[in-house]
Amino acid sequence: MSTFLSTLLQALLPAVCPVCTETDGVNICEHCIRQLPAIEQSCPACAAPLPEYGATCHCCSGMGFPGISELLCHWHYSGTMKLLIHNAKRRGKTAAIRTGCQLLTRTLPEKIPADAIVVIPPSTPQADKLHLGTELGRAIARLTQIPLIQPLQLTHRPHPQHQLSEQDRKKNMNTIFQCSKTVPRRILLVDDILTTGTSLIAGARALRQQGSKNISGICLARTIRYNERSYVDNDTKNP
Repeated sequence: MSTFLSTLLQALLPAVCPVCTETDGVNICEHCIRQLPAIEQSCPACAAPLPEYGATCHCCSGMGFPGISELLCHWHYSGTMKLLIHNAKRRGKTAAIRTGCQLLTRTLPEKIPADAIVVIPPSTPQADKLHLGTELGRAIARLTQIPLIQPLQLTHRPHPQHQLSEQDRKKNMNTIFQCSKTVPRRILLVDDILTTGTSLIAGARALRQQGSKNISGICLARTIRYNERSYVDNDTKNP
């Protein structure tokens, strides 16, 4: 089904919460908002959850990801958030995409140290549906008035990341992007889900080769690692 027909059909159907699909309304319902798996305290370098403010990060020891100066992510990819992203990415639900954009923009800091916004491009063609990452980037650009540019291009089609081990993910994404033109010094790099960080690292590497010096990252959700579960709120213990 084309993006146009899918959007039209969804507009004609009764509006319900894009997560539980039960509560009436065009936006996420209050029950689902309360169930979102928030990261209350996170490492500013890699966005891993911390047991308390100022604690040493058990994932990166404050070193973060290569080429990324700081990383913002407010939710874990589990439970209610996982369902929302599934409806947005796999099922192409425009209401779920809109809700993801609303949630992300609500967590933005007052000042973003960026001259341009760049989105990690999709690894497979998205002709028949909206791309969640691109819509997140557009939402941030509209709110902040920072221009959205797209200089990143795929050099080849990678294997699906979710089918690979962490080591194979890194090999798969090592040279996946090229930057087609000179870019501003300060970039906000947007992705939908942070798993191992390989997509952000590869994107940052390509951007730095074309002039960027300070790259911040932002994602809608971050996958949970085994040793992080005790630091996560709400419904992540029952994903």
